[in-house]
Amino acid sequence: MAQCITKGKKSSFATFSGPWGGDAQLAGLLAAQKVDSSLSSKPYIDALIFFNENNEAHKEDIASLVAVMKATMKPSDIAFTPTKATALITKLKSR
Repeated sequence: MAQCITKGKKSSFATFSGPWGGDAQLAGLLAAQKVDSSLSSKPYIDALIFFNENNEAHKEDIASLVAVMKATMKPSDIAFTPTKATALITKLKSR
């Protein structure tokens, strides 16, 4: 949805489902771009919108992902609520 709104291009990677899928792969990409200094000019992920469902079955996975997000990204490039997501999309459109 955000891709359609921002007219951003599709990422060059896809994530898997399951315990080593989406959440873990996203955390891995964030960690890799943080430690790989050659990516400092062009990170894999510029910004992230993440809506958490409180009844999600994989709470530990999500808690770990959120911790990695907060440790590797600027707070202004992360949105956890619809209001902040809207502001982030507006910011991304102006880049």
